[in-house]
Amino acid sequence: MEVWQAVLDVLNAPITEIDGKTLTPMSAIQIIVLLILTFVVTGRVRALTRYVLIRRAGAPDRLANLAARVMGALSIFTGIYVALTSVGFDLNVLVAILGGLSVGVAFGTQDIARNLISGVIVSAERKIKVDEEIEIRGYRGFVEEIGPRSLRIRLEDGRRVLVPSMLFLSQPVVLFAEAEPADEEAAE
Repeated sequence: MEVWQAVLDVLNAPITEIDGKTLTPMSAIQIIVLLILTFVVTGRVRALTRYVLIRRAGAPDRLANLAARVMGALSIFTGIYVALTSVGFDLNVLVAILGGLSVGVAFGTQDIARNLISGVIVSAERKIKVDEEIEIRGYRGFVEEIGPRSLRIRLEDGRRVLVPSMLFLSQPVVLFAEAEPADEEAAE
């Protein structure tokens, strides 16, 4: 019985004090175990997100990877928050600061988000394809690449133009279709 008491005394001995909270070996072990669990759960969350988006929703790989990263980051942040608050650290000030920063980041990245969402819609509709001739905002050329945020068009003079995806939802786009062989035979 004395051995167990000695072990408990060692595990509960203060290592240091941070912001009025005492850190002990037991609380350090608790934080480490919760962080390990967080990383295991994060891997599962990312895999599940990719599976649901690709297999069930038919989303493009790029979108599924982006969503999996975002869900992974949220999972890690939540796990770190739970691990530190479980031993008594008050992180409400940190959460308030992060909340304020997130508003600033949201305003700064709203065009990127708008382009990403528009890119998903353009990709899902599949009305525009690679090597197809199009014209948008006075640029006429062939689609070289369809990305999540923009389309790359090769103009007749060899220049390349990156067109943000949101323009495809807000601007008129002219699609130039080649005549079908059956139509040419019918015309003769």
